[in-house]
Amino acid sequence: MWEIVEDFSVGANFAVLMIIRLDSTERLEGTVTVFIPNHQRFKGTLIQEKADSQSLE
Repeated sequence: MWEIVEDFSVGANFAVLMIIRLDSTERLEGTVTVFIPNHQRFKGTLIQEKADSQSLE
């Protein structure tokens, strides 16, 4: 991830690593980490929205 944000030829200002899995009740859970230049990183917040049941029809 550091190579991506520090390579000027890529042109990325940041990179996001999102790791998601299904728990034992088949719900999504995960983590988000944001990488920025100069080896800085911080934890993001994963927000899960419910699907509108009408849009699934």
